[in-house]
Amino acid sequence: MTLPQSVTNESIQACPFTDNNNNRSSQQISIEGKLDWSPKTQGYVLSSFFYGYLLTQIIGGNLAERFGAKWIFGGSILGAGILTLLIPLAARIHAGVLIAIQILNGAFQGPVFPSIAALWGRWIPPFERSIVPPAASAGACGTSVFLVLVGYIGCNHTLAVVSIILAIAFMGFQNSGSIISYLDIANNYAGTLCGITNTLATIPGFVGPTFVGWITNMNVSSKFRLFAFILCSFSKQLKHGVSSSMSHPV
Repeated sequence: MTLPQSVTNESIQACPFTDNNNNRSSQQISIEGKLDWSPKTQGYVLSSFFYGYLLTQIIGGNLAERFGAKWIFGGSILGAGILTLLIPLAARIHAGVLIAIQILNGAFQGPVFPSIAALWGRWIPPFERSIVPPAASAGACGTSVFLVLVGYIGCNHTLAVVSIILAIAFMGFQNSGSIISYLDIANNYAGTLCGITNTLATIPGFVGPTFVGWITNMNVSSKFRLFAFILCSFSKQLKHGVSSSMSHPV
């Protein structure tokens, strides 16, 4: 937990509750952290993963097509898992060490989705691919609805968590449709195609921390609503792209 810039938590101020033990407003509760990192350093830590993730997308997809997707996928998951275990230790040593671990972690995770696309290109029979587009469309709609709902739930933390869980659950259907589109375009090069598109999709990983810094001047409710609508718009665009590729296969 990083050291906050003030002793009050803005989200608590937006949704105050009463402490039953001493009948104080939670706005007066001090929040302390162990890592004295500035917002700039935190931004570097959050974005560092995507530096490595960007570099290995296309390479990972190509290797999966050449040497077998299961080996690339398994090696990526194994390496990323080991590096993830080192994150708490790296954070305690120095922010620079954590950034290095995050870059390596991203490099190992980069080939995961391209190798999945290459794997599906070999294992899924063509006549079974027709069941995926409807599921992908339903997933995109479900994700959009629950993300927007989070911004209007208010201070009901339980419903907010449930909505986020359901939104992520529907992403499973959505992602399956996007991966299938690579198979319809070029079955033998699905891994490379996925690597190319994922490389472009990694750009928000760099833009995100800057955007978060911009919206911190807004009140909490406005932040969540703006964030939800942005995610919803991206989700709808993905749904449209998947539907178009399925309707007009190459």
